Amino acid sequence: MKQDVKERGPAARKNRAVDADMPDEGAPEETEALVPPPPGIGAHLRRIRKERGYPLTRLAEAAGVSIGLISQIERGLTSPSVRSLRQICGALGLPLSSVFQTTEQPQPTDGGRVMRPVARRILDLSYKGVIKQMLTPADPSTLEMMFVHVAPGGSSGPDYYTHRGIECGMVMAGQLELWIDQKRHLLEQNDSFRFHSDIPHRFANPGRIEAVVLWVTSTVGA
Repeated sequence: MKQDVKERGPAARKNRAVDADMPDEGAPEETEALVPPPPGIGAHLRRIRKERGYPLTRLAEAAGVSIGLISQIERGLTSPSVRSLRQICGALGLPLSSVFQTTEQPQPTDGGRVMRPVARRILDLSYKGVIKQMLTPADPSTLEMMFVHVAPGGSSGPDYYTHRGIECGMVMAGQLELWIDQKRHLLEQNDSFRFHSDIPHRFANPGRIEAVVLWVTSTVGA
């Protein structure tokens, strides 16, 4: 009696059709966290992707990440690193601030020129020890300012990342380890910095107390 033999290994992968919106889930990239992402981020990215008419394959190629990772983020199965989140937002033509979450309280507008503390949007990446608090109103501005809170041992991740723009800031409290083009800079309270964002960079808090950084990014002159 003849038995069916299932293909295994690379041959099976080659012969299996791949639906652009139903990828092989696989494992998340090693720099991602196996915890749920902040509420709403995955659904927001999926909605924008659909509005843009991007299949997962196209977005993954443009962002330089795997199809499986985007699928897992959209379905709330894993949390993106700062690097991956910025790459995905960039491929969709969105500023990183577009995924910041608003508070539940009413938000004063003041004509879009003034932001009250109650209206600040939050990007909670506490699984990486990082919380970003947007200080500028929500609009497609080329200039954004935020408080970046980094817990002891927290970081942007082990990978360097790049994007368009120029960044500057000042350490308000604690210490910040800032790596720019593979060179380490240890910043103390009241130290400041500036660099072009297309230079590979990352950051971490090597200290014992929370680091608070006033961080400004601009795409003007990028």
